[in-house]
Order: sequence, then C-alpha cells, then structure tokens
Amino acid sequence: MHMRSQVRKMLHHIANKNLANQGIPIVCLRGELIAAIWGPDDFGSREQDLDRLAMEIRKTFGKTAPGEQWLETVVGAGYLLHIDTET
Repeated sequence: MHMRSQVRKMLHHIANKNLANQGIPIVCLRGELIAAIWGPDDFGSREQDLDRLAMEIRKTFGKTAPGEQWLETVVGAGYLLHIDTET
C-alpha cells in the first residue's frame, strides 16, 4: 500500500506517542503533529493540512463500524489513534 510521506509521518508519530504512554491512546496536539510531519521550520503548513491528512488516512484504511472511530478528531486539540500498539 502506497502512502504519502506526510501520512506515514502522522501515523508513525501518533502510534509512537501511544507506545510511549504504555500503549494507551493519548491525544496528539495539532502543533506537535505539524512539527513532526513538516518540521519545526516549515511555515507553510496549517491545521487544515492535518484535517486533509486525517481524511486521507481514513479513506486509505477504510471505515469502522457505525459509532466507532479508530482515528478520532479531538475538536480544538488534535487527534487520538485507537489501535493496538503492543510490540
């Protein structure tokens, strides 16, 4: 499956944050994700870019059952990834 590098970076960052939190999902803040995906010196990326990436991720990996989200938007904060991150 081919994914753009920004999609891979977003998923990688959120999954690693969950792992660092003993596998428990934790909110990744929007600013933190922007820095992780585009780097701290990138001034062209905006929060809307994150929304597009999240939509692309959801489209790539398909839908969940009604009422469930594995990539949850936390309004005003960031994103929460609900997956098993055990090693």
